[in-house]
Amino acid sequence: GNYSFIVTVTPTFTSTLSPTPTITATPSGVRSVIINEIAWAGTASGLADDEWIELYNPGSIAIDITDWVLKATDGSPAITLDGIIPAGGYFLLERGATTTDDSTVSDIAADQIYTGSALSNNGEALQLVDTSNKVIDTANGNGGAWPRGSSSTFGTMERIANTADSDTAWVTNTGSPRNGKNANGGDILGTPKRANTIGPTPTPGRTPTPTRTLPPPTAVIDPRPIINEILPRPGYDWNQDGKVDVFDEFVEIKNLTAIEISLNGWKLSTVDGDSFTLPNVNLAPSERIVFYGSATNILLSDGGETVRLSNPNGKIYDAYTYAIAREEDRSICRLPDGNPGSNSWFEDCIPTPNLTNSREGNVPSVPGGNAESPVCDLPDTIPADFFFAECRGYGAGIWNPIFWDATGWMDKQFLPSANSKWRSFIE
Repeated sequence: GNYSFIVTVTPTFTSTLSPTPTITATPSGVRSVIINEIAWAGTASGLADDEWIELYNPGSIAIDITDWVLKATDGSPAITLDGIIPAGGYFLLERGATTTDDSTVSDIAADQIYTGSALSNNGEALQLVDTSNKVIDTANGNGGAWPRGSSSTFGTMERIANTADSDTAWVTNTGSPRNGKNANGGDILGTPKRANTIGPTPTPGRTPTPTRTLPPPTAVIDPRPIINEILPRPGYDWNQDGKVDVFDEFVEIKNLTAIEISLNGWKLSTVDGDSFTLPNVNLAPSERIVFYGSATNILLSDGGETVRLSNPNGKIYDAYTYAIAREEDRSICRLPDGNPGSNSWFEDCIPTPNLTNSREGNVPSVPGGNAESPVCDLPDTIPADFFFAECRGYGAGIWNPIFWDATGWMDKQFLPSANSKWRSFIE
């Protein structure tokens, strides 16, 4: 017979696994990350630790900067970095008192907080190096003074786009644009984690249709008057009214900014509730003004006090708490004069109203005539009736701490040596 066969071919497939891709680190190139902005003068908060530095990744891929180092060529500071900067992103370094102190730029979270040495206001040469010690970027690489930035306005030193480092590659931020708040809530003259004042030059293309543009807003610089000197216990006629009394006490205010500021509506006050609204006067840059007790009616306690300076909205811009004023004509002053730092106060200064602060010199001698010098050992801020009873008339000369400080006697106690023909006692 005839036979027919149907042959079916079944293909056999061999499974081939694709290799798992290996992620390779992209080699870092020169200016693949740039030192973009430096707040070498700190901020207007007056806190010595409040410096910050911004890095910028201008590329199209993220860059891991873990174990890179940002350092000064003299070795201090030297910051070992830890993190990844996304493409087109920023990396904010904040210097704090501790590694958890994220208050330098108070409204923007730091990408890394560092402690240790501060940047010198006289200039540093900074280098950014990768893990192979290759220099990726520099800032003020030729050394010397900082090419831009301001210690008087606390304006930052900003990079002009992605330009190579040189003295002409930087500008000073003057407040437009600006971003962020300092530790006291004041505006920062800088742009942390935002585009700098001068961005990249646009690529030439089709000329756009002209449109009406509004003029840029006027830069507003955060005013920075400070309390510069306090005299709580005078022994000389400082206000020149012919006598020595509590009205010779004074508080000196100084303008630290580079612009003229108005003191209209600002207030001096104490924690006891005394306050004085400053008059409508303007202070030129670095100018100072003295307010005596005869004008403010604020009595500064010899036993210690907190003096505050606040703006018209009630925000406290400056404050200082001093201890017991044990000596006459020992003022509390900032040194160097006008230094806004929290550690700049000294309590053994020579009074220098409207002059540069100093711990050296002599207090003028008290003139003759009607000048009166305080003779009572009690604080001059006690209620008037107590002051009169103890320091005037019959009370003059009888004050004795045992009547106020000793415990254990109730009833009455005779005065040991009262200047009176009558037998006198206290109860």
